[in-house]
Amino acid sequence: NSAVGVLLTNYQREIVEVSERFLQLFGYRKGDIVGKTTRCRYRSDEDFEHFRDYYRQLVAAGQVSIEHAYQRRDGSLMWCSVMGTLLDAAQPDKGTIWSFIDISERRRLEEEAEKHRRMLSEILESIPAAVSFWDARDIHHIHNVFCNTTYAQMYETTPDKLVGMHVRDLLGQEIYDKHWPKMVEARGGKHLVYDRFQPSINGKPPRHVQIHYVPDIRQGQPLGLYVMMFDTTDLKRAEEAT
Repeated sequence: NSAVGVLLTNYQREIVEVSERFLQLFGYRKGDIVGKTTRCRYRSDEDFEHFRDYYRQLVAAGQVSIEHAYQRRDGSLMWCSVMGTLLDAAQPDKGTIWSFIDISERRRLEEEAEKHRRMLSEILESIPAAVSFWDARDIHHIHNVFCNTTYAQMYETTPDKLVGMHVRDLLGQEIYDKHWPKMVEARGGKHLVYDRFQPSINGKPPRHVQIHYVPDIRQGQPLGLYVMMFDTTDLKRAEEAT
């Protein structure tokens, strides 16, 4: 496989043989590294020594598979999917074959996605609204995928406890039966806005809320509902006082 770089090392972690693809990946010439230790591929002496832990796993199991960051000859970083296999499991000192696949782009995309996820989470936690998303592919099993802390606090719980919960278990049967038709309507593609009276939960005072149902439909298929709730209790009281 031309995408895979191959390295043969002895028990002293010295390089015995390399493939052309390995040289391309790391930027070396064969004469530069054959006969030398594998230290050149590591970012630091500490990283080189830490990798000994994987050698112990290798000896114990005969094979090891990991993802690890290496240093190219020019000093740049490269993430690799690495598999090490003993030439002879009964005699570990005969050497090891290592295979390397460059996964730097995949790791970059994963890190970028995680960065955007954290940014979105920070935004959701900072806005003055209760926000959640519900998986509504099965209309009879609408369950929570995520919510911000404000949303969870309205129900005297935490976001992690809401994940996977059926909307009926959160609202209670009576409120669920009353508002389920609206969920069905929104799931069909309509952005709904309406007011609802939120009864007392665990001794907390009842409140008025304005609810937004925003459908998530892709390629004509309903996937879920974004739910935003705004506490309008003070506004209602002000209206009633005038």
